[in-house]
Amino acid sequence: MRKRRKLLAFLLAGTLAMSSFTVASADEPENEPLPVADEQQKEIYDNGRAEEGMLLTEAQLKELEKAEEKEEKKEIENDQTKEKKEADIQEMVEIPDPTFRAILKEHGIEADEKGFVKRADMEKLASLSICDQSGIDITGIGYAVNLRELTLEKCGITSDWVKKYMDEIKNISLNKWSLAGNELTDVSFLEGTYMWNLQSLDVSDNKITDFTGALNYSNLACVFSYMGNTPEGMKQIFEKYSYADISMPEGFTRNAEFKYESVLGSYAPFADAASVKLESSDEGIVAVEGQDLIGKKCGEAVITAKYEDVEKTFKVTVTESEKKGPIADEDKISKDQLPEEKGSLSVLNKGQIWNWETEPPKNVSGDKQMKTYVAYWVYRENQAVGLGEDYYGLDQNGTLWNIKKHKINDTEFAQIKIADKVRFIVKYVDSPFRRTAVIYITEDNKCYISYVDGENVVTQFVCDNAESADSKGYISKKDGTTVRVELDDNQKVVVKAEKFHIMDSVSYVFLEEDTPYDLALDSKGNLWKRPSGSTEWEDKPIDEGVSELSFYGFIKNGTLYDLKKGFPKIADNVRELCSRGYITKDGVYYVKSGPNFVMALKGVKKVVRDYALTEDHVLYVIGGAGSAVPVLYSVVDIFESNMEVNAQREDGSIWEISDTKATEICTLNQITGSALADKGITISGAEDGVELKVKTEAEMSDKQKAELEDKVKKLHKNVKGVKFYDISLFKDGNELHDLAKAVRVTMPIPEGFGKNLMVYHENQQGKLEDMKATVNSNGTVSFMSSSFSPYMIVDLGESGGTSGGSNGDTSKKPSVSNEGNDTGRKAPKTGDTSSIMLYLFLALAAMSCTGVVTRRKLNK
Repeated sequence: MRKRRKLLAFLLAGTLAMSSFTVASADEPENEPLPVADEQQKEIYDNGRAEEGMLLTEAQLKELEKAEEKEEKKEIENDQTKEKKEADIQEMVEIPDPTFRAILKEHGIEADEKGFVKRADMEKLASLSICDQSGIDITGIGYAVNLRELTLEKCGITSDWVKKYMDEIKNISLNKWSLAGNELTDVSFLEGTYMWNLQSLDVSDNKITDFTGALNYSNLACVFSYMGNTPEGMKQIFEKYSYADISMPEGFTRNAEFKYESVLGSYAPFADAASVKLESSDEGIVAVEGQDLIGKKCGEAVITAKYEDVEKTFKVTVTESEKKGPIADEDKISKDQLPEEKGSLSVLNKGQIWNWETEPPKNVSGDKQMKTYVAYWVYRENQAVGLGEDYYGLDQNGTLWNIKKHKINDTEFAQIKIADKVRFIVKYVDSPFRRTAVIYITEDNKCYISYVDGENVVTQFVCDNAESADSKGYISKKDGTTVRVELDDNQKVVVKAEKFHIMDSVSYVFLEEDTPYDLALDSKGNLWKRPSGSTEWEDKPIDEGVSELSFYGFIKNGTLYDLKKGFPKIADNVRELCSRGYITKDGVYYVKSGPNFVMALKGVKKVVRDYALTEDHVLYVIGGAGSAVPVLYSVVDIFESNMEVNAQREDGSIWEISDTKATEICTLNQITGSALADKGITISGAEDGVELKVKTEAEMSDKQKAELEDKVKKLHKNVKGVKFYDISLFKDGNELHDLAKAVRVTMPIPEGFGKNLMVYHENQQGKLEDMKATVNSNGTVSFMSSSFSPYMIVDLGESGGTSGGSNGDTSKKPSVSNEGNDTGRKAPKTGDTSSIMLYLFLALAAMSCTGVVTRRKLNK
């Protein structure tokens, strides 16, 4: 078509150029138009300019058209052949090294006689291990774009060798890459490269003297393994670390801690910390035993950490904790007084659900005696905290209630009856309406799901013949079958038959080198597998008698096995798996640190998230390298609900735990005692008959306020504001100065005050006492006190008030063979448009002429 258009344009332009035109007169008669071919020839004759070879007969024009059509068809066929050949070539990848081809063949990737493999086969490769293959050439590896694990160990690989293939390797979405046991001397191949999906890089047991490329690496998700390299290289890494100053109570032991800062791209601690030698400036305050630091007595000591000839120092402060001693026997409560169940903002105590979103705590279940309940988060528009709890409660008579604030701004909870004769409830947390649904089973074994939709409570039938259910929606039926309930996008119940009841599951584990699998543990102790991405489990379980499964492995008969090919053994005598590792039957807690497990703590009773409770009732937070820091004492239980971790002490008080900080949020005497309020001040836990009277600062004398403010400013140089209250308690008309037991005092934060606050109390000796108040998220401050008189809320502002007294380039792609790509024709220059413009100009000129002129009248 292109040639035909050029020829026709040329003929038309030439014909028009040889014709003479005059502007038509208005009165000249118009002639009937002639056929195109006749008209062209007539024009030539009329103007007397006919030349030999210029005229084409109608037959010649038809022959010309046929020739053009034939040539055009041939050109199209040639283009299609060329495109097919290019497509075929693009689907093939050259693997020049016969050793590499042989390894790929073991993974089902066959090469042809020219050393080419199918690109589609390379894209299926998920895991590849090459060991003891000196001098191997891995050209073509870049086409294994779905490769997740690459092992290149003991192949004599040098740093320059790795650089040679980095343009290919960095285009692969690797998760794990091992170069262990080679001849690397540096990691410069990482410079200027960012492998965003890389989770671990193993360069251990090499000869690396320079880790600069890794020290500048910025992938915080990647963990480097680098043990077994030269002292020069290991020192270079240790120099980048800093130790954190730490504190601990007298009589406790803990490990040194590195500062939480990025080294080698991630926040992992120094791998060879066990080889660091520690020395104390005062063994009487802090004694050193190996890597353990033991607080002997109150004071400070400087610890020197030495690795080779590099030294670091940090300070250890030994304190006497106010929470150190056990709770006095008279303050302990019996087990039958402890809450049966706990939520983040609630407890079930003596059959009543108590909520402490606001002060004082409220009994939200009224006179109903509850035997169990579930809590779920809701948004509270009228509270500073923003979040609150509503509940489903099952009472002693088998009636299920929804207990909620009916409207978003309600202050009181309503009890809405859901069903009678209910024998079982469980919170359903795997729905689109997370934390708002409950599955329940009635006495006649009918199963239902109930959820909150705005202000309404919706209940739907699930199935008959139900035995039990769990929070994932699995329902075990009395006939031994299992179904699973879900809520679809329209909030309608969908019930699906299941092969078995899944208790635990993990995804994407490599039980074979190149195939990732999902694993599942059913309720009968059977372990199942399926290829990742599949929806069908294999016909038979791969193991039986398994008690627990997690990302760390599975337990069978007390032995922990790793989730790798062949299921290698990790440890014997294992009691349970937990969030960070496992606990042995004798109570030793091991946590995962890098590729290994390290001992964190002995005598462990229970673990929740990062917290461990010991048999001697001490709660610890466990650090990244297994360090254990005491947080709270006299603890009887720790529990997790929604997004919080709480602890309960022997006196019944419940504490919110955050890192190394414990904040008291509720006590049982708040629930059982009287709640008093006056002028915005609330006191909880006072005995019956006590009366609260509060004087605001407007009722206090100017002299008293000035004296108190002067005492505050002697303690803090920068004071932004002070609010005064004079609080008194009376009983039978007599003022109570000291109470037998402390009560909880809650004050509103004054308008304009920030959150950097302190509360002081002036005691009977005229001195100010720090009440160690807690700033609550609902716009109040709380503290415990047994003595009453003037109190001050002090805003220290942002300064805190100084005390005055006591990328990688991914544009390069692996090359593809062009063998057989030459068709013998030169491709047109895509930038050369001169000939096209010429034809276009002539055609436009011809078109413009036909628009403004007409032929002269033909001479007869």
